[in-house]
Amino acid sequence: SYNGVRILGPKTVQYMTIDHLTAEVRNNGASEFPASHLYPGHSFGLGVSVITDPGQAQVVSSKGAYNWGGIANTKFWVDPEENLVAILMTQVLGSPWSDATRFNMKIATYQALTELGADSQAQP
Repeated sequence: SYNGVRILGPKTVQYMTIDHLTAEVRNNGASEFPASHLYPGHSFGLGVSVITDPGQAQVVSSKGAYNWGGIANTKFWVDPEENLVAILMTQVLGSPWSDATRFNMKIATYQALTELGADSQAQP
């Protein structure tokens, strides 16, 4: 929402963030490389990358989490299962794959969730 006004309805967001690749595109691709080979464990919704298999994707995440990155190593991700939204605005030019900041932040975020959960269960 923005200033208390909802911009997109829940069903619209749900529709945007599910896998929209057909089996043909996933297996054959729109170019010489199939999408399934470029991004194992990922697929694509409408404007976002969707985690379909965290193990194959080799990321700390929940199935159905979605994300996108931008220039200068900016990144956001949403994990509906964990009720989590994270935004990273590093402003570091270069390949996002060579800078471990985005991966380290994601791991630290999920570790904090685990620690918070353990702390809340330990107290009466």
